[in-house]
Amino acid sequence: VNVGSTGDNNVAIGAGALYGGTSTGENNVVIGSAACDNASSAQDKAVIIGAGACDAALTAASDGTVAIGYQTLNAHTAATGNEANTAIGQTSMLNATSAGGNVAVGLESLYTTRADSCNVAIGRKALYSVRSSGDSNTNAYNTGVGYMAGDSITTGVQNTGIGAHTAFDVDANNQTCVGYQATTSAANAVKIGNGSVSAANIQVDWTIDSDIRIKKDVIDNTLG
Repeated sequence: VNVGSTGDNNVAIGAGALYGGTSTGENNVVIGSAACDNASSAQDKAVIIGAGACDAALTAASDGTVAIGYQTLNAHTAATGNEANTAIGQTSMLNATSAGGNVAVGLESLYTTRADSCNVAIGRKALYSVRSSGDSNTNAYNTGVGYMAGDSITTGVQNTGIGAHTAFDVDANNQTCVGYQATTSAANAVKIGNGSVSAANIQVDWTIDSDIRIKKDVIDNTLG
């Protein structure tokens, strides 16, 4: 354990925990062998629990990071937009480098993401394959809740999958899937239920939107 000389109120427990030191960082809690063992000089308010968690050189841009579990956020250094990530579960967000504002809960959730932001993955392997090209912040505002929810999507924004094994078109935007194995195949699509559903009931009539703000090529009609 090697807590830096000027940082205040740091707690480090475990062989090599916080070994890199936080010479000005404050109020960090690090527990586990080699947890946060390459900390930089200004990381504050982080809670890191688990062997090898946050093993890279965290910077001040990662203030408030929460990483709990073996090798969670293992490669993370700086959060996009200074928005801290919360990763809970073994190897959750394992490959994230500069991702920010993400919440990942479950084994291997958001496993391959690198620099993506504002995604929520809850469940084992939820949003497993989301990954931008290089370190660009391409994929954002995706939500996957359930076992392997949205695990095959690679690129896209504003997709929502609720239910185990919900699946999207792998590179499309604004898809909504609800229910076990519900699957969409194109952008701007909604699917409720899987292919086995034999009845669908609703207590009231659907209301069809009729609003000029969501229409195209609206022109006045000239009556004869």
